[in-house]
Amino acid sequence: MLNLRKVYWAGTVGAGAACLLLIGMAFIQMPAGLTYPGAEVLTGHLRLGAAEAAEYGNAIRLLFGLDTLFLIGWILAWAGLAAYLRERQPFFAWLSLGFGLAGAVLDFTENGLVWGAVQGWGWGMAADGAWLAVWKAVQSLSYVLPFAGAAAAAAALWGEKGWSQASAWTGSALLLPAAAGIYFPALALAANVWFLVWFLCVGMLLRRCAKRV
Repeated sequence: MLNLRKVYWAGTVGAGAACLLLIGMAFIQMPAGLTYPGAEVLTGHLRLGAAEAAEYGNAIRLLFGLDTLFLIGWILAWAGLAAYLRERQPFFAWLSLGFGLAGAVLDFTENGLVWGAVQGWGWGMAADGAWLAVWKAVQSLSYVLPFAGAAAAAAALWGEKGWSQASAWTGSALLLPAAAGIYFPALALAANVWFLVWFLCVGMLLRRCAKRV
């Protein structure tokens, strides 16, 4: 039988780790004013000097390591949330879990695409336009799917109070600026801030649940 207390605590730890890792990744700077993953470098449109190339490689490796840990926290947090929702709205619980985990899988896929391109760049090979198109599509879906999962969770959380209500608002009204951040570079930060707020709310909700079980 599922031990809800352990699931809730695992989700709490996962959500907390996800928040801390998001903050940590925000402080990692790439050379030459690049933003992740440095597509201009990978496609050969920008050439880096030896020192900048080394800095770029170190930044990418660090980001990959932290993002892998972030995704583990993501999965734990979403599993805990689904366990909480299952007691209330099983349909929305499974829908939220499916979208949430699919988003994590696509984020892993995006990392794989970038890592492959980074390896090719190290061997003197530039990524082509097809790679860039696939990467952008996967990246966009890795945001859209968890947004859909959060919206499904919000549908099950409406009417509750405290952190449940905060999670419901985050998974509904706050999705608008976050979704805009996918398509408008000036609002790119909004999507990442949304994840920080989302995992904070989910973590606090699961922490409350773990103490009550």
